Formats: sequence, structure tokens, C-alpha cells
Amino acid sequence: MLFRKDINGLRAMAIIAVLLFHFDANLLPGGFAGVDVFFVISGYLMTSIIFNGIEQNRFTLSGFYHSRAKRILPPLAILCISLLIFGWINFSASDYRDLAKHAASSIAFVSNFIYANETGYFTASATEKWLLHTWSLSLEWQFYMLYPLLILGLKKRFSVDAIKLCLVSLTLASFMFGLYMSSHLPEKAFFHLPFRAWELLFGGLLFLYPLKLSPQLSKPVEVSGMVMILLSYLFISSNNAWPSYLTLLPVFGASMIIIANRQESLFTNNLIMQKLGSSSYSIYLWHWPVCIYLYQMGYMQNSGVVLMGVLASLILGSLSYKLIEQGKITRYLPTQLLTPKWLFTITLVAGITIYQLHGITSEIRPYSTTAQANFLEEYEHFPLQGAYLDQCNAYHSLKSTGEAKIAASCNHSDDGSGGVMLWGDSHAQALSLGLRETLPDTINFYQVASSGCKPSLKQSDDQSSLAQACNTSNQIALETISRIKPDIVIIAQANHHEDTNWEQIEAKLAQLGVKETVLIGPVPQWRPSLPYVIAERHWQEKGQYITDQALDNSILISDDKLDIQIQGEDITYISLVNSLCIDKEMTCLAKTDKQQLLVFDYGHLTQAGSRLIAKQVIVPQLIKRLSAKPGYTFEQLAKANSQQTQIERYSK
Repeated sequence: MLFRKDINGLRAMAIIAVLLFHFDANLLPGGFAGVDVFFVISGYLMTSIIFNGIEQNRFTLSGFYHSRAKRILPPLAILCISLLIFGWINFSASDYRDLAKHAASSIAFVSNFIYANETGYFTASATEKWLLHTWSLSLEWQFYMLYPLLILGLKKRFSVDAIKLCLVSLTLASFMFGLYMSSHLPEKAFFHLPFRAWELLFGGLLFLYPLKLSPQLSKPVEVSGMVMILLSYLFISSNNAWPSYLTLLPVFGASMIIIANRQESLFTNNLIMQKLGSSSYSIYLWHWPVCIYLYQMGYMQNSGVVLMGVLASLILGSLSYKLIEQGKITRYLPTQLLTPKWLFTITLVAGITIYQLHGITSEIRPYSTTAQANFLEEYEHFPLQGAYLDQCNAYHSLKSTGEAKIAASCNHSDDGSGGVMLWGDSHAQALSLGLRETLPDTINFYQVASSGCKPSLKQSDDQSSLAQACNTSNQIALETISRIKPDIVIIAQANHHEDTNWEQIEAKLAQLGVKETVLIGPVPQWRPSLPYVIAERHWQEKGQYITDQALDNSILISDDKLDIQIQGEDITYISLVNSLCIDKEMTCLAKTDKQQLLVFDYGHLTQAGSRLIAKQVIVPQLIKRLSAKPGYTFEQLAKANSQQTQIERYSK
């Protein structure tokens, strides 16, 4: 097949989008759809190779697999080996063990299965996985393994026309299954081949059912395709289910550019787009580790450093393309060490060995035995010891028992009604211990708080397990409030508080008999985790406050917006940012006076952090703001909490 400059330029469009999305999603919220563009391209090219080879009677499975391995394996293996060397020097045992597992699964092309069980692509923990982006390579490799087998198997029984119709049917079936799974099991739909195969198959259908356009028509078709891709990049975001009907936008857009077949297009056939397209695979490989490194160092909110990160990705990708993909490194290293077979073996054996040795805690790996590494290990396996009351977590129940429910003790008491109820997600759970210990025993305490479940009056149509657990959790919360009519409902969640209509929620709760609704603002959050920030950059500091660029600025922005939004409403808002941070700069409370961390990960409170915030922030401010109102139990609260000096300290 002749080299297609338009397809090479289309690769550039895809990698630019992925790069911008990962370095700053605000620049291109739907940039992740660049991967879908890659899928269409791969499907088109693989179908052309297979069918042309069969037609010319020169196609062999071994030859096909070898050519794929020769292109894909060496750059990927070099990346994995480089990261394993980097991790040997810099990672704790747990982090190194995880990296080794991910390296082995990446080189074996099964990492999509690993990540589907570990994390969502858009979750906070995703930015701690150095090889997360290899999920798409694993998915494509699985397609490469199965696709020619399918076609050869069909060829034994059917004509070419019948094979084409079979592939059309498979495309439609995969698309429909993908839609179903996106609403029921979104992680599996995102990461697994059966639910993404339609994108690659659609690219194949472009080859099998070619459309030849006139020069007058090809240009508007190309422009229309570019517009569709650009619209997907700009107006789709991680909030949308994926894959979904919206995925048709980048898929159709890429298809139209391929159909247009404009080899002299000014947009795709220029020096920059051709260079980017040629090295797009290597750029894709290297950009994510660069992104993670900047994230770990706390630089992702510094636009200048982020720009340098983008340039570093382009440079590393270009070097990988020239040295590894084009084989120029063989001038400096023995050729036999760079064969796909040897690189695959070295990477796989190293990954499995390190994983089996639990990350190698040994003097031969000096960092693994340092105090900082031990500190990180402690917080990696931080014991909550029931502090979060997981029996009140419907999502936890669903994962462990298969049924979304909470224990009766969470929302029932012997003496009936009144008291305080805590409602929200895991960040509400985090406040539980402190509130329970600070509130007097005479006040009933109830809790309905489930991981990932923001308070809402509406039931979600999403059929995913998380959405269904959240529907159950919020339904139980509202039923509990209606039944027990608590004096106070305390609401808390991780982030994006400003996106909720709190006035509507407060009105509903008042209608159900709640005397006061109290909204707790987001706790200061660090990305990467606070333990990592302390270990790497503040190890010798003994003060309670730290100043670090890893502080999540979006939390400060959210708090600002909420402060304005909540003014004049009947809901009581308690800003933890105002209480725990200095002038809303990058300086926030990170430790208690006993040097215990406020949070054990990016933002979930430790037991010490929960006690501090409840005793020194929430309850004092409740007393200060609400004790004058008649008909409440705050006189009891006031007697139970005598931290008046702390009120002044934390209510500036």
C-alpha cells in the first residue's frame, strides 16, 4: 500500500489532542478522543494489509505478527526498561512493585485488563500509574492477534463479499454492546476490546467499501471530517460516557478524512504535521511518563513547566522514533539485544521478578530502605480501623456483598428522631470519626455516606454499579431524613461543590423537617498525595503548614465560587479552605500538632485529621453561627466543646 500522507497527518491530529488533554484537560476537554482516531487509522491499515496480502497470495500469520511486533515492541520495551531503571532509584517498594506489574502487563499486552480492575481512566488515581496509556496498545495488539485469524477462518467458508457482511455485523454488534456496557460497567466498556472493536472495524470497512470522490467533493469532505474531530475535542469531556453515541463524532470525522484521500492537503501534508505523524507512536509512549513526572513534582499547575513538558515529550518521541523505530541505535548497541524477542523477554522477566519480590526492599536499592520510603509504605497501607463506618457505605456493600445497602445502625436509634445526620461521599465518611467523638453522647448521630456518591435529589439513569449504589445511597439518605427529621444535616463531598444546586437541596430538606442544612467545603487536597509531597519535598520540615505547588488549585477555585454562590441562601457553609489555608495561597495545614498527617492520600482525612477538623473547625463554627437560633440542640453542643480559642484561630 502506498504511503498515505493524509493518514500520517491524521495521526498528528490525534497525538496533538492526546498531548494537550493529558497536560491540561482545560485546553482540550475531549482530547482523549484522539485515541479513537488512532483506532480508526489502525483498523483501516490492518485491513488493507490483510486483504491485499490475501488477494496477492502472500499473506502469512507469522509474517503479519512479526511485522507488528517489530514496529510496536522495541519502543515500548525501551520505555518500560527506562521506567524500571528510574523506579529502581526513586520508588518505594509498593510503588516499584506496581510499576513492575504494569510494565510486565504492558509488554504482554494485557494492561487494559489490569487497569479495568484497578482504576478508571479519568480518576485521580490514574495520574499515579506511569504506564496507564498502554491500555490502548494492549487493546490494539489483541485486535491484531484476533482479526487476521477471524478473516482467515471466514475465508475458508465464505466469499469475500460474505466476509465483508460479517464484518459489518460485527461492527454493529460491538457498537451496541459498547453502548450497553458504558451504562452498566463503564470501566470494562472503556478498556476492553469487545466494546471498542467497532472503532477499528469501522476503519476496516472504509477499505472494504471504498468511496472514490471527485476533487471538487474531496476537499469539503476533508474539511467536514476535521470539523467533526475538532468538535469532539472541544465539546466532549470526561463527564460523558465513553464509548457512546458521541464516539461516532471522532470516528466519522477520521473516516471522512481517510475517504477524502487528499494527499496534497495543506493541513495534513505540511512539514510539522508529517513529522508529528511519523513519530506519533513514540510521542504517545513518552508523553504520559513525562506528564506523571511533572504531576509528581507538583508542576502541573505551572503553565511554563507544562509547556516544557510538552516539548520534552516531543523531543523524547522524536529520539525514540529515530533511534528505536528507525533502528539507528544499532550503530551504538549490539543488534541482537534490540530484537523484539530479546526486548520482550528482558522486560517481561524483569517486571515479573520485581513484582514477585514485592518491589525489592534491599540495600542494593538504597531508596527502598530510607525513612522516606518506610513513611510512604506506612501511608500506602494506612489503617482506618473502622473510622469511616464502611457499614454505612452502600457502594462498599455492593462491591463486597453484591447488594447496595447499609447497616440499620447507620440510620436508626432507640429514641427516634432529631440529632445530626452526615450525608455524602467518602469525604463525608472522613469526617465521621471526628464528629462522633466531638458531639455529646446525648445527640443522636446518623450516617449515610458512600464512596463516590455526591448528595443528590435526582436518580441517575446510568446503569453502572457505582451509579446504582449512589442512587440507593441518596434514596436511603432522603428516606432517613424524612423519617427521623434530624435537627442538622451535614453534607460533604470531594469536589465540584459549585456544580450542585444547594438551594434546592436545602429547600427539600427543610420540607422534610430538617432545621439546619450545613455544607462543608472541600478539604485541601494534594496531587500527588500528601505523603509523597512530604517525603519528597518537606521531609525535614517540622511545621504544621507546608507551601507546595502540588496543592490542588481547583479546590481553592471551587471554594471561592461556592463562597459567592452560597451567600444569601439559608444553607450554612463552612469553608475548610478558609480555616486551614493561609490567604488561599499554596500554604495549607498538612499536619496536626503531633506531626500526624491531615490526609493519608490526596485528600481523605486520617483519624487525627478528622478529629482536628471536627473539634477545631466544624463544631466550633456550628456553635458560633447557629447557637443563637431557637429550637436547636446547640446548647448541648456548646457545653460539649469549649475550644473558644480555637474558634478564633480557625475562623479568620
